[in-house]
Amino acid sequence: MKSYMLLFILLALAAPAAQGQYQLGPVTLRNVTSTQSGFICNVSVPSDMDPTVLVRKAYIFNTENKRILTIIGGTEDPREMNTRNYTAPDMFKGGKKYPIFFMLPPEFESGRRRWKHAVVVFGKGNDLVARVYPQDELKKYNFPEKGIAKLVE
Repeated sequence: MKSYMLLFILLALAAPAAQGQYQLGPVTLRNVTSTQSGFICNVSVPSDMDPTVLVRKAYIFNTENKRILTIIGGTEDPREMNTRNYTAPDMFKGGKKYPIFFMLPPEFESGRRRWKHAVVVFGKGNDLVARVYPQDELKKYNFPEKGIAKLVE
């Protein structure tokens, strides 16, 4: 009986260590600058790391769920890029939230191209998380990391 209790305690203590995954907050569509809109979401990493080694992608899909565009997310806030006070982080600190920006090209603003959904993917290696905006089933969309990324609800 004591050995079962000890095993239970060890498993309970080990559980938080296994939860050190990449976090992807809700995705929102905003007018990021006066002339462009884009997607913004907060992310966090399990330990300190260089943001350039992370997957930060938004796949844009049309009304037929065909992928029509891939956007690499930036760590520089486009609303602040013209000020002297803003600098993009050289290193993401573990557990701290950082915004990632996915700017839509001008042809989407003018209405020449239309989109219906975006799949945002974040993480590193085989530890990837994804969100669909607006919310939908991830299995409907084809993108390179589909077999690896875990859907975040």
